[in-house]
Amino acid sequence: MNISVREPQDDTIVRMAPEPGGEAELCVELKDAYLEEKILSQQLEALSGSMEAGWDHPHADRVSSLATDDGAHIRTLSAILAELNISPPERPETVHPLPPKRSGVRTILQASMDSKKALEIRYIRAASLAAVEGRRALASWLEGLADEEARGRRDLLQVLSRFPANQPED
Repeated sequence: MNISVREPQDDTIVRMAPEPGGEAELCVELKDAYLEEKILSQQLEALSGSMEAGWDHPHADRVSSLATDDGAHIRTLSAILAELNISPPERPETVHPLPPKRSGVRTILQASMDSKKALEIRYIRAASLAAVEGRRALASWLEGLADEEARGRRDLLQVLSRFPANQPED
């Protein structure tokens, strides 16, 4: 039996080809970002109402403001998805957005900073995909969202650094 050298290469190419009918990577990124934004907004809003010792009014105000900003990001993503003729995904609560009740403010702030970093990366990746597809206006919008996530992460770091490291005893 004679096997040519090109056959394994052709087989490799076939295995690497995208599945037919799969959703575009840009759409997947935007849907995932939409859900992440909803979860983060809920988490920050819940955190702003914390009654933990050392959690002052300025801390709560800044976190509440970030939750409001994330709400604006959700509306922006909804508009982007509508422009792409895609309906926004629903039911983010199935991802269990809020940490367990025993989590402290510091833990939630750190998790929120991680979420903002992940969103920033997701927006940069989506902006690159949009640019490749020739959607310059969309790429610019997404780059703006990435910048806002970076600013929000810095704000959370500032709140975290001002939150007392040592909690007073009960």
